Amino acid sequence: MRADHAVAVGLRGAARADVVHFALGHDAQAGRVKPRARAHGAFEQGRIVNGAFDAAGSADFARLENDGPSGDRGEEFFGESDHVTIVSTDRAQILGTSPPGPYKNRVPTNRIDRKFAELRHARMPGFMAYITAGDPDLEATVALVPALAEAGVDFVELGVPFSDPLADGVVNQLAAQRALEAGATLDKVLDAIRRIRAKTEVPIILYTYLNPLYVHGFGKFHAEAAGAGVDGMLVLDLPPEESVANRELAESHGLKAIRLIAPTTPPDRMERIAKSAEGFIYYVSREGVTGEQSTVADSIEAQLFEIKKHTDLPVAVGFGISTPEQAAQVARRADAVVVGSAIVRRMGEYAGTTDFVARVAGFVRPLAEAAHRARR
Repeated sequence: MRADHAVAVGLRGAARADVVHFALGHDAQAGRVKPRARAHGAFEQGRIVNGAFDAAGSADFARLENDGPSGDRGEEFFGESDHVTIVSTDRAQILGTSPPGPYKNRVPTNRIDRKFAELRHARMPGFMAYITAGDPDLEATVALVPALAEAGVDFVELGVPFSDPLADGVVNQLAAQRALEAGATLDKVLDAIRRIRAKTEVPIILYTYLNPLYVHGFGKFHAEAAGAGVDGMLVLDLPPEESVANRELAESHGLKAIRLIAPTTPPDRMERIAKSAEGFIYYVSREGVTGEQSTVADSIEAQLFEIKKHTDLPVAVGFGISTPEQAAQVARRADAVVVGSAIVRRMGEYAGTTDFVARVAGFVRPLAEAAHRARR
């Protein structure tokens, strides 16, 4: 298959928001690759070699379409950055840039989707860190989140402190208490996220209970959270049926609705939950509340297999993972690994020290590295 005309949406760097047409001055050998396989090559001086992209013209996801007599369509590969559709087999020249248009494949605008696309391209599982916003105070949160990203964290779950965190074990309960005593509120958490966004583009998922959102006002909250730079919502005590049935819950302003699946979820309900999920599925690997465990649940692989029958979304696995060895064990099967209580416990221990951020990031780095190396 040869493809000479590419429509690239959302390039990195200065051209990130543009839609750029690369019409090549000579043949481009795009090659036939299996779905979700990696195509090698580079974008160089207005030409494509072997279908992959590099440097300013790189891309996360591409779909090759053969317009020739055979009518083959739908070959997919991952390149280096954002999003490309290759649609032509004719010679042409570089056309430059144009405004966004109704192209068949658009760049994922949500940071969660973009990050998982990058991870798929790299054939690498992701690492997600949970921390409680405002623990030990919001200034520490603003400093810590960018440091976690630098330490290799791909996604940050930011817990909204709440007085009755029923799904959380004692470590996270104490963190919420510390944050509330330090003056954290939902408005202040959103303000902290605005400040974080000036420093990092790491995807942020708000981990929260329904009550703070209800008090704030659902519509107001969704608009403010999206405007602050939140990418997804994990509302622990909101059944998906309620979200669908209530319009004020469904109008999310682009925030991804992350859904939970537990070991006790029956297959028929698993299917319903998966259909309403966005961004990724959070698989709770153990019954009960959050907390560190000495071993990883034996049922993870079988449960992931069952979940994948019902969705193409990535599946992140959390609850009870606390060491690099456990992170690597889970990452061999999951699309992402979530570690929370182990990090939060260190945050409680290191609170008040002058090198708080560096110490927490230093604890997290080997966890992230273990997850990233798990499939090598």
